[in-house]
Amino acid sequence: MTLRQLFLGTCEDWLYKYLASIQLSSPAFEIVNIAPVLTDQFASALAWTVTPYGNLTVAWQNTSSRLRIDISVPVSVNATVTIPATSAEQVLEDGKHLGVQGIPVLETSANGVKVSVGSGQYSFAVLK
Repeated sequence: MTLRQLFLGTCEDWLYKYLASIQLSSPAFEIVNIAPVLTDQFASALAWTVTPYGNLTVAWQNTSSRLRIDISVPVSVNATVTIPATSAEQVLEDGKHLGVQGIPVLETSANGVKVSVGSGQYSFAVLK
């Protein structure tokens, strides 16, 4: 990449928006979408950004036995998280099923299981 190509975007943009998947859904980071893009080339990713409300952090690790996604959502921010899984029963948060944790499942599609979370720290796991 040369300096002349910056108008097309930067590698950092791709890392935040797609690999770590921190995408703004409303002004001032009040709502964010998180949907990690898993590839064979990357086994893990960690990214954070400063919002007006505090740090928003996304980390994921993909191994042969499980996928783990750790998220830290600051106060006054809501996140829609798409977890690459074929059913909600595959997804655990802090070792417990989503329903037990009170985390609402918005939809299940070919893209994964979409959930909504408020501020706090979350550790999602998908067992393979």
